[in-house]
Amino acid sequence: MNNDAIRAWIKGHESYKIAVYEDSEGYLTVGIGHKIAVGDKMPEATLRSWFQADYASAKSDLAKFKRIFQPVSLGPVREAVLIGMFYQMGWSSVMGFRHMIEALEAGEWEKAADEILDSRWHNNHTPARAEEAAEMMRTGKIC
Repeated sequence: MNNDAIRAWIKGHESYKIAVYEDSEGYLTVGIGHKIAVGDKMPEATLRSWFQADYASAKSDLAKFKRIFQPVSLGPVREAVLIGMFYQMGWSSVMGFRHMIEALEAGEWEKAADEILDSRWHNNHTPARAEEAAEMMRTGKIC
């Protein structure tokens, strides 16, 4: 059998899923039967590709955010903060920052920054990152 035939035979017995799932043995699996586990090393090209896809998704979330909430002109640094938040936490979690969103709609940068600091993101998850984001939101300048 040539490589194409072998690949076809293997693919015929494997699931193709874009979402991680548990296989018949309980292993986390993705793609065409690719087992993943804590400690696995991923190819650099795969990691770069995932980063690019995740970054594009975060930028798309920012565009959707601006259409829905129509905040006062944020400027590039405050937009970067939101892209970073969407990247790390996703749309649903960022939507939980209701008071920050209200402050952004009003152009109240101090209040928006304070809301970042008054969050589980800051208090429980990545405080240094949240503090830098809050300062960038407050000043509109890169830290």
